[in-house]
Amino acid sequence: MSIRAEPALMKLLNHRVRRSEVAHLAHDPRKAISERIGSGSSLGAPASWSHTRGAHAWTDEVRALGPCAASQGSSEGSVNTPSPLVSIIIANFNYAEFVGAAIESALAQTYARIEVIVVDDGSTDHSMDEISRFLPKIQLVQVKHQGQIGACAEGFKLSRGDVLIFLDADDVLLPDAVERLCLPFVACRETVKVQGYMSVIDRDGQAMGERIPGRLPASGDYRELTLRHGLLPLPFAYSSANAWSRVYLQQVFPLPPVGWLDDYLHDLAPLHGRIESLPEAVVQYRVHGSNSWYGSRVLTRQAMQDYVDKINRNLDYLVAFMGERGYPTKPLRWRRRKRSWRDVLIETTLSRMSDSGRGINLLDFVLAPCGRGQASRLKRFVVSSFFVVIWLLPKRPSVALAQWLLRSKGGWL
Repeated sequence: MSIRAEPALMKLLNHRVRRSEVAHLAHDPRKAISERIGSGSSLGAPASWSHTRGAHAWTDEVRALGPCAASQGSSEGSVNTPSPLVSIIIANFNYAEFVGAAIESALAQTYARIEVIVVDDGSTDHSMDEISRFLPKIQLVQVKHQGQIGACAEGFKLSRGDVLIFLDADDVLLPDAVERLCLPFVACRETVKVQGYMSVIDRDGQAMGERIPGRLPASGDYRELTLRHGLLPLPFAYSSANAWSRVYLQQVFPLPPVGWLDDYLHDLAPLHGRIESLPEAVVQYRVHGSNSWYGSRVLTRQAMQDYVDKINRNLDYLVAFMGERGYPTKPLRWRRRKRSWRDVLIETTLSRMSDSGRGINLLDFVLAPCGRGQASRLKRFVVSSFFVVIWLLPKRPSVALAQWLLRSKGGWL
Protein backbone atom coordinates (compact mmCIF):
# COMPACT_ATOMS: atom_id res chain seq x y z
CA MET A 1 0.00 0.00 0.00
CA SER A 2 1.09 3.55 -0.51
CA ILE A 3 3.11 5.76 1.77
CA ARG A 4 3.87 3.69 4.82
CA ALA A 5 5.65 5.49 7.62
CA GLU A 6 6.32 2.39 9.70
CA PRO A 7 7.46 -1.24 9.19
CA ALA A 8 5.27 -3.60 7.24
CA LEU A 9 2.46 -5.08 9.26
CA MET A 10 -1.09 -6.00 8.47
CA LYS A 11 -3.94 -3.56 8.65
CA LEU A 12 -6.70 -5.74 9.75
CA LEU A 13 -7.95 -8.79 11.54
CA ASN A 14 -9.84 -10.96 9.12
CA HIS A 15 -11.82 -13.15 11.48
CA ARG A 16 -13.79 -15.87 9.79
CA VAL A 17 -16.95 -15.46 11.76
CA ARG A 18 -20.23 -17.04 10.86
CA ARG A 19 -22.98 -14.87 9.48
CA SER A 20 -26.69 -15.42 10.04
CA GLU A 21 -29.67 -13.63 8.61
CA VAL A 22 -30.53 -10.18 9.92
CA ALA A 23 -33.95 -9.97 11.53
CA HIS A 24 -35.97 -6.96 10.48
CA LEU A 25 -37.21 -5.04 13.48
CA ALA A 26 -39.27 -1.91 13.79
CA HIS A 27 -37.01 1.13 13.84
CA ASP A 28 -37.30 4.33 15.80
CA PRO A 29 -36.88 7.53 13.80
CA ARG A 30 -33.26 8.68 13.68
CA LYS A 31 -31.71 12.06 13.13
CA ALA A 32 -29.20 12.57 10.35
CA ILE A 33 -25.62 13.16 11.32
CA SER A 34 -25.06 16.90 11.67
CA GLU A 35 -21.89 18.85 11.27
CA ARG A 36 -20.41 20.16 14.48
CA ILE A 37 -17.06 21.64 13.68
CA GLY A 38 -14.94 24.17 15.51
CA SER A 39 -15.44 22.98 19.06
CA GLY A 40 -11.81 23.72 19.82
CA SER A 41 -11.00 20.03 20.21
CA SER A 42 -7.84 18.83 18.57
CA LEU A 43 -9.62 15.59 17.78
CA GLY A 44 -12.69 17.13 16.16
CA ALA A 45 -16.26 17.08 17.44
CA PRO A 46 -18.84 14.30 17.68
CA ALA A 47 -21.70 14.03 15.28
CA SER A 48 -25.14 14.60 16.76
CA TRP A 49 -27.40 11.64 16.09
CA SER A 50 -29.58 9.09 17.80
CA HIS A 51 -29.14 5.38 17.16
CA THR A 52 -31.54 2.49 17.12
CA ARG A 53 -31.16 -0.99 18.46
CA GLY A 54 -30.51 -3.50 15.75
CA ALA A 55 -31.38 -7.11 15.28
CA HIS A 56 -29.26 -10.15 16.04
CA ALA A 57 -26.83 -10.53 13.15
CA TRP A 58 -23.81 -12.77 12.57
CA THR A 59 -22.57 -13.27 16.13
CA ASP A 60 -24.09 -13.31 19.58
CA GLU A 61 -22.69 -9.86 20.27
CA VAL A 62 -22.37 -7.88 17.05
CA ARG A 63 -25.68 -6.29 16.17
CA ALA A 64 -26.47 -5.08 12.70
CA LEU A 65 -29.49 -3.17 11.52
CA GLY A 66 -31.77 -4.22 8.72
CA PRO A 67 -32.66 -1.69 6.00
CA CYS A 68 -31.78 1.86 6.97
CA ALA A 69 -34.64 3.80 8.49
CA ALA A 70 -34.05 6.71 6.12
CA SER A 71 -34.43 4.48 3.05
CA GLN A 72 -37.69 2.73 3.95
CA GLY A 73 -40.01 5.46 2.72
CA SER A 74 -41.18 6.20 -0.79
CA SER A 75 -38.76 5.33 -3.55
CA GLU A 76 -39.70 8.53 -5.38
CA GLY A 77 -37.55 10.60 -3.03
CA SER A 78 -34.42 8.66 -3.89
CA VAL A 79 -35.05 9.11 -7.63
CA ASN A 80 -34.93 12.89 -7.23
CA THR A 81 -31.92 12.87 -4.91
CA PRO A 82 -28.98 14.58 -6.66
CA SER A 83 -25.89 12.44 -7.17
CA PRO A 84 -23.18 13.38 -4.66
CA LEU A 85 -19.85 14.72 -5.81
CA VAL A 86 -17.14 12.13 -5.12
CA SER A 87 -13.54 13.11 -4.43
CA ILE A 88 -10.91 10.46 -5.22
CA ILE A 89 -7.70 11.33 -3.40
CA ILE A 90 -4.52 9.54 -4.47
CA ALA A 91 -1.55 9.93 -2.14
CA ASN A 92 1.69 8.93 -3.86
CA PHE A 93 5.22 8.40 -2.60
CA ASN A 94 7.79 6.92 -5.00
CA TYR A 95 5.24 4.76 -6.81
CA ALA A 96 6.02 5.98 -10.33
CA GLU A 97 5.64 2.41 -11.57
CA PHE A 98 2.01 2.18 -10.44
CA VAL A 99 0.53 5.64 -9.93
CA GLY A 100 -0.40 6.07 -13.60
CA ALA A 101 -2.66 3.00 -13.49
CA ALA A 102 -4.30 4.28 -10.30
CA ILE A 103 -5.05 7.66 -11.89
CA GLU A 104 -6.35 6.06 -15.06
CA SER A 105 -8.73 3.89 -13.05
CA ALA A 106 -10.07 6.95 -11.20
CA LEU A 107 -10.66 8.89 -14.42
CA ALA A 108 -12.34 5.90 -16.13
CA GLN A 109 -15.21 5.57 -13.66
CA THR A 110 -18.75 5.02 -14.93
CA TYR A 111 -19.89 7.54 -12.31
CA ALA A 112 -19.77 11.06 -13.75
CA ARG A 113 -19.56 13.43 -10.77
CA ILE A 114 -15.98 12.93 -9.61
CA GLU A 115 -12.89 14.98 -8.95
CA VAL A 116 -9.45 13.40 -8.81
CA ILE A 117 -6.83 14.92 -6.52
CA VAL A 118 -3.27 13.57 -6.56
CA VAL A 119 -0.99 14.45 -3.66
CA ASP A 120 2.66 13.71 -4.29
CA ASP A 121 4.25 13.24 -0.89
CA GLY A 122 7.78 14.36 -1.71
CA SER A 123 8.63 11.58 -4.16
CA THR A 124 12.25 11.27 -5.24
CA ASP A 125 11.68 8.99 -8.25
CA HIS A 126 10.09 10.04 -11.56
CA SER A 127 6.55 10.06 -10.14
CA MET A 128 5.97 13.68 -11.19
CA ASP A 129 6.67 12.86 -14.84
CA GLU A 130 4.04 10.13 -14.68
CA ILE A 131 1.47 12.20 -12.79
CA SER A 132 1.87 15.27 -15.02
CA ARG A 133 0.61 13.29 -18.02
CA PHE A 134 -2.90 13.54 -16.61
CA LEU A 135 -3.04 17.30 -16.20
CA PRO A 136 -5.42 19.17 -16.38
CA LYS A 137 -7.86 16.31 -15.80
CA ILE A 138 -6.64 16.02 -12.22
CA GLN A 139 -5.71 18.40 -9.44
CA LEU A 140 -2.08 18.03 -8.39
CA VAL A 141 -0.43 19.17 -5.19
CA GLN A 142 3.16 18.57 -4.12
CA VAL A 143 4.02 18.49 -0.43
CA LYS A 144 7.04 17.77 1.69
CA HIS A 145 7.17 14.10 2.68
CA GLN A 146 4.98 13.52 5.72
CA GLY A 147 3.50 10.05 5.34
CA GLN A 148 0.16 8.62 4.27
CA ILE A 149 -2.06 10.35 6.83
CA GLY A 150 -0.54 13.79 6.25
CA ALA A 151 -0.71 13.48 2.47
CA CYS A 152 -4.35 12.33 2.56
CA ALA A 153 -5.19 15.23 4.89
CA GLU A 154 -3.75 17.67 2.33
CA GLY A 155 -5.99 16.14 -0.32
CA PHE A 156 -8.99 16.34 1.99
CA LYS A 157 -8.43 20.08 2.47
CA LEU A 158 -8.60 20.64 -1.29
CA SER A 159 -11.57 18.36 -1.89
CA ARG A 160 -15.19 19.39 -2.40
CA GLY A 161 -16.85 15.97 -2.49
CA ASP A 162 -19.71 14.79 -0.30
CA VAL A 163 -18.16 11.31 -0.49
CA LEU A 164 -14.41 10.64 -0.43
CA ILE A 165 -12.25 7.70 -1.49
CA PHE A 166 -8.56 7.49 -0.53
CA LEU A 167 -7.07 5.43 -3.36
CA ASP A 168 -3.59 4.06 -2.71
CA ALA A 169 -1.23 4.82 -5.58
CA ASP A 170 -0.47 1.14 -6.22
CA ASP A 171 -4.13 0.03 -6.37
CA VAL A 172 -6.68 0.13 -9.19
CA LEU A 173 -10.38 0.99 -8.93
CA LEU A 174 -12.75 -1.21 -10.91
CA PRO A 175 -14.74 0.82 -13.49
CA ASP A 176 -18.03 0.86 -11.55
CA ALA A 177 -16.48 1.15 -8.07
CA VAL A 178 -17.57 4.73 -7.36
CA GLU A 179 -21.07 4.08 -8.65
CA ARG A 180 -21.49 1.10 -6.33
CA LEU A 181 -19.88 2.77 -3.33
CA CYS A 182 -22.13 5.83 -3.69
CA LEU A 183 -25.50 4.09 -3.68
CA PRO A 184 -25.72 3.44 0.09
CA PHE A 185 -24.97 7.10 0.86
CA VAL A 186 -27.87 8.18 -1.34
CA ALA A 187 -30.21 5.56 0.13
CA CYS A 188 -29.38 6.24 3.79
CA ARG A 189 -28.25 9.55 5.21
CA GLU A 190 -26.89 7.90 8.40
CA THR A 191 -24.22 6.03 6.41
CA VAL A 192 -20.67 7.14 7.20
CA LYS A 193 -18.71 4.31 5.59
CA VAL A 194 -19.25 1.99 2.62
CA GLN A 195 -16.75 -0.81 2.00
CA GLY A 196 -16.28 -3.46 -0.66
CA TYR A 197 -13.91 -6.33 -1.30
CA MET A 198 -10.44 -6.12 -2.83
CA SER A 199 -9.28 -8.51 -5.56
CA VAL A 200 -5.58 -9.29 -5.18
CA ILE A 201 -3.32 -8.79 -8.20
CA ASP A 202 0.44 -9.11 -8.65
CA ARG A 203 2.95 -6.48 -9.75
CA ASP A 204 1.95 -6.97 -13.40
CA GLY A 205 -1.77 -6.76 -12.72
CA GLN A 206 -2.48 -10.49 -12.96
CA ALA A 207 -5.17 -11.89 -10.66
CA MET A 208 -3.87 -14.03 -7.79
CA GLY A 209 -7.22 -15.65 -6.95
CA GLU A 210 -7.53 -14.08 -3.50
CA ARG A 211 -9.60 -11.32 -2.00
CA ILE A 212 -9.38 -9.04 1.03
CA PRO A 213 -10.93 -9.58 3.49
CA GLY A 214 -12.26 -13.14 3.48
CA ARG A 215 -15.65 -11.88 4.66
CA LEU A 216 -16.93 -8.40 5.40
CA PRO A 217 -19.23 -7.85 8.39
CA ALA A 218 -22.96 -7.33 7.97
CA SER A 219 -24.12 -3.80 7.25
CA GLY A 220 -25.39 -2.06 10.34
CA ASP A 221 -24.94 0.11 13.40
CA TYR A 222 -22.06 -0.95 15.68
CA ARG A 223 -22.05 1.99 18.06
CA GLU A 224 -23.25 0.10 21.13
CA LEU A 225 -20.64 -2.61 20.67
CA THR A 226 -17.87 -0.05 20.31
CA LEU A 227 -18.99 1.60 23.55
CA ARG A 228 -18.95 -1.82 25.22
CA HIS A 229 -15.80 -3.41 23.81
CA GLY A 230 -13.62 -0.68 22.31
CA LEU A 231 -11.80 -2.12 19.28
CA LEU A 232 -14.07 -4.58 17.49
CA PRO A 233 -13.03 -7.77 15.70
CA LEU A 234 -14.65 -6.59 12.46
CA PRO A 235 -12.82 -7.45 9.23
CA PHE A 236 -12.41 -4.44 6.97
CA ALA A 237 -10.86 -3.63 3.63
CA TYR A 238 -7.78 -1.48 3.16
CA SER A 239 -7.93 2.22 2.25
CA SER A 240 -8.80 1.95 -1.44
CA ALA A 241 -11.95 -0.14 -0.98
CA ASN A 242 -13.67 2.33 1.37
CA ALA A 243 -15.80 5.39 0.78
CA TRP A 244 -16.42 7.92 3.57
CA SER A 245 -18.96 10.65 4.10
CA ARG A 246 -17.51 14.14 4.27
CA VAL A 247 -19.55 14.89 7.38
CA TYR A 248 -17.87 11.98 9.18
CA LEU A 249 -14.36 12.94 8.10
CA GLN A 250 -14.93 16.48 9.33
CA GLN A 251 -15.63 15.03 12.77
CA VAL A 252 -12.35 13.11 13.03
CA PHE A 253 -9.70 15.06 11.12
CA PRO A 254 -6.95 15.85 11.98
CA LEU A 255 -5.65 12.39 12.85
CA PRO A 256 -2.36 11.43 14.51
CA PRO A 257 0.51 11.58 11.99
CA VAL A 258 1.83 8.15 13.05
CA GLY A 259 -0.15 5.08 12.06
CA TRP A 260 -2.44 4.13 9.22
CA LEU A 261 -5.35 6.16 7.94
CA ASP A 262 -7.78 3.29 7.52
CA ASP A 263 -7.07 1.95 11.03
CA TYR A 264 -8.19 5.19 12.67
CA LEU A 265 -11.12 5.76 10.33
CA HIS A 266 -12.34 2.17 10.75
CA ASP A 267 -12.18 2.31 14.55
CA LEU A 268 -13.93 5.68 14.88
CA ALA A 269 -16.65 5.21 12.25
CA PRO A 270 -19.09 3.17 14.40
CA LEU A 271 -19.37 6.09 16.84
CA HIS A 272 -20.72 8.34 14.08
CA GLY A 273 -23.13 6.30 11.98
CA ARG A 274 -23.92 3.28 9.90
CA ILE A 275 -21.45 0.94 8.15
CA GLU A 276 -22.43 -0.60 4.81
CA SER A 277 -20.73 -3.64 3.25
CA LEU A 278 -21.02 -4.47 -0.44
CA PRO A 279 -21.03 -8.07 -1.70
CA GLU A 280 -18.60 -7.47 -4.55
CA ALA A 281 -15.06 -6.28 -5.20
CA VAL A 282 -14.56 -2.60 -5.98
CA VAL A 283 -10.78 -2.39 -6.27
CA GLN A 284 -7.71 -4.39 -7.22
CA TYR A 285 -5.10 -4.58 -4.46
CA ARG A 286 -1.60 -4.89 -5.86
CA VAL A 287 0.95 -7.13 -4.13
CA HIS A 288 4.48 -6.18 -5.11
CA GLY A 289 6.74 -6.82 -2.12
CA SER A 290 6.82 -3.26 -0.77
CA ASN A 291 3.39 -3.20 0.84
CA SER A 292 1.95 -4.68 4.02
CA TRP A 293 0.68 -7.95 2.55
CA TYR A 294 3.60 -9.97 3.93
CA GLY A 295 3.56 -8.69 7.50
CA SER A 296 1.19 -11.27 8.89
CA ARG A 297 2.90 -14.19 7.19
CA VAL A 298 6.47 -13.55 8.30
CA LEU A 299 5.72 -13.60 12.04
CA THR A 300 9.19 -12.45 13.04
CA ARG A 301 9.61 -11.04 16.52
CA GLN A 302 9.94 -7.50 15.13
CA ALA A 303 6.88 -7.80 12.88
CA MET A 304 4.82 -9.16 15.77
CA GLN A 305 6.05 -6.40 18.09
CA ASP A 306 5.20 -3.75 15.49
CA TYR A 307 1.72 -5.21 15.19
CA VAL A 308 1.10 -5.22 18.96
CA ASP A 309 2.40 -1.64 19.17
CA LYS A 310 -0.03 -0.66 16.43
CA ILE A 311 -2.99 -2.24 18.21
CA ASN A 312 -2.09 -0.53 21.48
CA ARG A 313 -1.67 2.80 19.70
CA ASN A 314 -5.04 2.48 17.98
CA LEU A 315 -6.71 1.55 21.25
CA ASP A 316 -5.12 4.44 23.13
CA TYR A 317 -6.32 6.87 20.47
CA LEU A 318 -9.85 5.46 20.53
CA VAL A 319 -9.95 5.85 24.31
CA ALA A 320 -8.66 9.44 24.06
CA PHE A 321 -11.16 10.29 21.33
CA MET A 322 -14.09 8.85 23.27
CA GLY A 323 -12.98 10.31 26.60
CA GLU A 324 -12.71 13.81 25.16
CA ARG A 325 -16.35 13.55 24.12
CA GLY A 326 -17.63 12.16 27.40
CA TYR A 327 -18.12 8.57 26.27
CA PRO A 328 -17.54 5.94 28.98
CA THR A 329 -14.35 3.95 28.40
CA LYS A 330 -12.70 0.89 29.94
CA PRO A 331 -9.06 1.32 28.90
CA LEU A 332 -7.51 -1.31 31.17
CA ARG A 333 -10.03 -3.99 30.23
CA TRP A 334 -9.91 -3.10 26.54
CA ARG A 335 -6.11 -3.14 26.48
CA ARG A 336 -6.05 -6.56 28.15
CA ARG A 337 -8.52 -8.05 25.67
CA LYS A 338 -7.20 -6.19 22.61
CA ARG A 339 -9.25 -6.54 19.44
CA SER A 340 -9.38 -10.33 19.21
CA TRP A 341 -7.88 -13.62 20.40
CA ARG A 342 -5.16 -13.34 17.77
CA ASP A 343 -3.91 -10.12 19.36
CA VAL A 344 -3.84 -11.83 22.77
CA LEU A 345 -1.96 -14.80 21.32
CA ILE A 346 0.60 -12.59 19.57
CA GLU A 347 1.28 -10.54 22.69
CA THR A 348 1.58 -13.66 24.86
CA THR A 349 3.91 -15.30 22.35
CA LEU A 350 6.13 -12.22 22.35
CA SER A 351 6.34 -12.40 26.14
CA ARG A 352 7.43 -16.04 25.96
CA MET A 353 10.02 -15.24 23.27
CA SER A 354 11.52 -12.47 25.41
CA ASP A 355 11.55 -14.57 28.61
CA SER A 356 9.33 -12.04 30.39
CA GLY A 357 6.68 -14.54 31.42
CA ARG A 358 3.30 -14.72 29.74
CA GLY A 359 1.97 -11.28 30.56
CA ILE A 360 -1.53 -12.63 31.18
CA ASN A 361 -3.22 -15.02 33.57
CA LEU A 362 -4.30 -18.48 32.47
CA LEU A 363 -8.04 -17.85 32.65
CA ASP A 364 -7.94 -14.68 30.53
CA PHE A 365 -5.68 -16.40 28.01
CA VAL A 366 -7.80 -19.53 27.62
CA LEU A 367 -11.04 -17.55 27.42
CA ALA A 368 -9.71 -15.10 24.81
CA PRO A 369 -11.21 -17.06 21.86
CA CYS A 370 -14.63 -17.00 23.53
CA GLY A 371 -15.12 -13.24 23.63
CA ARG A 372 -17.54 -11.21 21.48
CA GLY A 373 -18.99 -14.18 19.63
CA GLN A 374 -16.10 -14.29 17.18
CA ALA A 375 -16.80 -17.86 16.04
CA SER A 376 -19.11 -20.82 16.48
CA ARG A 377 -19.05 -22.74 19.77
CA LEU A 378 -17.12 -25.59 18.19
CA LYS A 379 -14.42 -23.28 16.82
CA ARG A 380 -14.17 -21.46 20.12
CA PHE A 381 -13.71 -24.77 21.94
CA VAL A 382 -11.04 -25.95 19.48
CA VAL A 383 -9.05 -22.69 19.64
CA SER A 384 -9.34 -22.55 23.44
CA SER A 385 -8.00 -26.09 23.59
CA PHE A 386 -4.99 -25.01 21.54
CA PHE A 387 -4.51 -22.13 23.99
CA VAL A 388 -4.42 -24.55 26.92
CA VAL A 389 -1.72 -26.62 25.20
CA ILE A 390 0.25 -23.49 24.25
CA TRP A 391 0.16 -22.34 27.88
CA LEU A 392 1.37 -25.68 29.25
CA LEU A 393 4.16 -26.36 26.76
CA PRO A 394 7.77 -25.29 27.35
CA LYS A 395 8.91 -22.09 25.69
CA ARG A 396 10.21 -23.36 22.34
CA PRO A 397 7.35 -25.72 21.38
CA SER A 398 4.86 -23.21 22.81
CA VAL A 399 6.11 -20.44 20.49
CA ALA A 400 6.24 -22.83 17.53
CA LEU A 401 2.65 -23.98 18.07
CA ALA A 402 1.42 -20.41 18.51
CA GLN A 403 3.05 -19.32 15.25
CA TRP A 404 1.66 -22.35 13.45
CA LEU A 405 -1.84 -21.50 14.66
CA LEU A 406 -1.48 -17.91 13.50
CA ARG A 407 -0.20 -18.96 10.06
CA SER A 408 -2.99 -21.51 9.67
CA LYS A 409 -5.50 -18.72 10.23
CA GLY A 410 -3.80 -16.30 7.87
CA GLY A 411 -1.54 -14.61 10.38
CA TRP A 412 -3.41 -11.57 11.64
CA LEU A 413 -5.23 -11.10 8.34
